[in-house]
Order: sequence, then structure tokens, then C-alpha cells
Amino acid sequence: MEKNTVDVGGQPVNYEINNGQLKLNGNDVLIDSRYQVEFYIASGANGIVFKGKDTFLSRPVAIKIWIMRSGDSRPINEKFLSEIRKISQLNRPRIAQIYYGQIIENIYYYAIYELIEGIPLKKWLETERSIEERQEISDKIFLEILRCHEKGIYHGDLHSKNVLITEDIEIKIIDFGTSIFCKDIYPQNRERQLLLQTGYEIFPEVKKMKLLDEKSLLQAPAPCIPLTFIQIPKLLLVLNNHPKEDCFPDDGFSNPKVRDGYFTMFNDPFVETPFFDFKRLITCLTRNYSPDLVTHYLDCLAGMMVEKDLSDKLGYLDFKSHYEISEKNLHFFNSIYTKIRVDFIQRINEEYKL
Repeated sequence: MEKNTVDVGGQPVNYEINNGQLKLNGNDVLIDSRYQVEFYIASGANGIVFKGKDTFLSRPVAIKIWIMRSGDSRPINEKFLSEIRKISQLNRPRIAQIYYGQIIENIYYYAIYELIEGIPLKKWLETERSIEERQEISDKIFLEILRCHEKGIYHGDLHSKNVLITEDIEIKIIDFGTSIFCKDIYPQNRERQLLLQTGYEIFPEVKKMKLLDEKSLLQAPAPCIPLTFIQIPKLLLVLNNHPKEDCFPDDGFSNPKVRDGYFTMFNDPFVETPFFDFKRLITCLTRNYSPDLVTHYLDCLAGMMVEKDLSDKLGYLDFKSHYEISEKNLHFFNSIYTKIRVDFIQRINEEYKL
């Protein structure tokens, strides 16, 4: 027998497990007889999760039970149906699958999920990880979230405890309990805040260096945040490597192909996802690179702007003679960057039908 009291959305709930049967607050929860409850796993804002067994198929499962909270403005049946229906549309290997759902006498709502063996992203990040290791996980998370956004589904509660890392370094996204299937402003606002927070947890140096224009990013469509964090590792690899002249083949940065390739890796994310703080990026570069290299970086960036058909404005920029950006140059550069951002947002709105 196992019994305890746990917190669910700020209220205590007593559970008791005896011979595969479950009681909540002293009342029997008559789950389908093919499923046995084995032990408690976790609790959250909406309910409790137990490890169980499907005796018919002889496989482990997760059993989630929704709990009515005092003062709930949204009926529990809406929360229950919202989650299980959204997940049923996301038949993807990186999202925990739902097998079965049921309502018991209009009192208890439960669903049977795929049981994931893994550790939360939050715990995984407690061990020091390289940029490359974090990039592997980050890309998987944010690419999966983009697939959800393509279907108009916003997780609504994506944080580092709702992503599990398996032994083979795969990810599983769980708990769509507050997911929303719509294009309203509120769910997108919530999604943006949580996605940004998760990205910062994976790459805390980005927040520390203040590399992102948070205001613009949080006002942009929600898919812009995962798209931005997919690009960030390229930037960090350049900023964190502190390269020396002798660490490159041939004659180092004086070799145009080597030098241009290196800074192209830096420029690509800056231009392709235009939500970075240009002045902060230049500050970070000047700490690690010589004035000549920073000047060359700006020349490369100007060239990329020309490719964006913005050459009519580039005449105002005098990068070659100012490796420290003047206020005049900064003003005109930001006007170019704003134009790129507006075009980018328009394209995202079209692609994701927002």
C-alpha cells in the first residue's frame, strides 16, 4: 500500500494505492479494470500522474487524473477534453502519446498515456553541457514546437519540467494540460513568455549577454522564438571560441575564405532571425576580437544586407572607418534591421496562417 498527500494546483489531495486500485480523498476512482495503478509519479496544476500497467497488453503506462480545484473558472471537463484532443492530433514521436481517455460518473477524468523513461530538461541542465550538446536538445525541442504551431496548437505550459530527456538523448514533450488550439492573443502571449524562458534556461549566456531584443521578440508571432533559438548556437560558437590568428589554416584570418566563412556563421542567425540587439553583439565582438576583425565582420554584414535588397540605405553606413559604431551609423543600421524584421514577421504570419 502507498498513501500520501500531494499538492494539486494549491490544494492538498490525499491518495491511496492498494493492490492496483486507487482512492482520492477517500473515494474510489474506478479506472478501467485492465489498468492497475502502481505508484505516484508527480502532481501539477491540473492533476496527478501515476505509473500504471496495462494488464491486457502487458506494458507500462502513465495514468493522469484531473482534479477539480476550488475557484476554477474553467470547467474540468473542458481542460480534460482540451488536452486529450490536442494530443490526439499530434501523433509525433517526440510528444507523449495518449492511448485512452474516460470520464467516471462525471466526477473523475483520467487518461492513459505513453510512459516516458527519462529525466526532466531542468535536471539534465544541472550537469554542465557544451554548446553542441545543448544545441542538439534545443533543436529537437524547438523544431517540435514549430510543428505544433503549424497545426495552430500552443502547448501553453512548456517549461524545463515538461520536457523529458531519454537515455538515447531524445526528447519527449509532455503535459499539454493548458494547450490551446486557436489564434487568439492570450495563448500566443503565454506561449512566447514560456518559450523565451525555456530558451534562456538552455542558453543562459544569451540572457546574461543580453543578445536578444526581447521587446520585439515578445511582440512577434510565437513561432519566431523557436526559430530564433534554433539559430542561437551558431552565434554562441563564434562569441565563445575566442579565436587566435594561429588557430586557422594557412595564414589565419588573412585568408579571405576562412575569415568570411567564420563571420558568415555569425551573420546568418543575425539576419535570418532578426531579433538580436545589434549594439550588444558588437560589444561582445569587440571584447574577443581585434578592431580589424570587427571591421571586417561589419563589412561582411553589410554585404549580406545588400543581398537583402537594402543597398539603397547602405550608403548611410560607414563601417570601414568606424569599428566602434557611431550613433548615426547605429540609427541607420537599426532602420535596416527593422525593415528586415517587418518582412520576416509578415512571412511567418503567412507561413503559419496567423
